[in-house]
Order: sequence, then structure tokens, then C-alpha cells
Amino acid sequence: MKITLRLDDTVMRGLHEEAALPLLPSWHGGRELVDISNRDELYRVMEELCEFPSEDKSLSLST
Repeated sequence: MKITLRLDDTVMRGLHEEAALPLLPSWHGGRELVDISNRDELYRVMEELCEFPSEDKSLSLST
């Protein structure tokens, strides 16, 4: 079954404006801090992060 709706142009403009969504937010965090293929380094950094969650501790990242 096919239904044809005849809508006024002002109604269609309102529907288009209402349906237009803003772009999703994006986040650029910079480059990765750890090479995830190096599992030992990844686990070491994860342990450091979990060990001191409330302190402002800088990680010693190897590059």
C-alpha cells in the first residue's frame, strides 16, 4: 500500500530543521603514549595508572 502526503513547504522546512542533528563531538587526544604492540610496556603503564589513581603522578613513558 502506498500513501502520498501533500505537505505545505513551510511544514517541510520545519521538519527538515527538526530532523537536522548537530555533528557528534570529536576529541583529538594527540598521539598514543604507548606502543600497544609492546605488551610489557602497555601493562606497566596500566599498572602505574591503577596504582595511584588519586595522585597526580607523571608516568615514565619510554619512546
